[in-house]
Amino acid sequence: MNEVMCLAEDNGISIFYQDTDSMHIPHNDISRLSELFEMKYHRKLIGKNMGQFHTDFSLNDKNGKSCKDITAVACVFNGKKCYIDKLKGYDEDGNVVYGYHIRMKGVPNRCC
Repeated sequence: MNEVMCLAEDNGISIFYQDTDSMHIPHNDISRLSELFEMKYHRKLIGKNMGQFHTDFSLNDKNGKSCKDITAVACVFNGKKCYIDKLKGYDEDGNVVYGYHIRMKGVPNRCC
């Protein structure tokens, strides 16, 4: 985590939230940070293996189908592992779909 955070900081990439295993950075900086990380550390940053990062945003349209190109358009951070993201994605017809990604450590998602 320190490698990624320090690399972002050294290259002027803002980190809006971070904890032991996650961070929120501007969507437009993800590919740049990934390229810088690979050049410096000779490892892939994006992936689902240990030591890699991936988005955990998911959003479905009104028919329950998965949306594409999901990004956070607004966020509220209350503390470690306690935040909400307003998500924007696109359904298969290119229509904009909004939803929320809610995290509260110790509180199951079904309660939100």
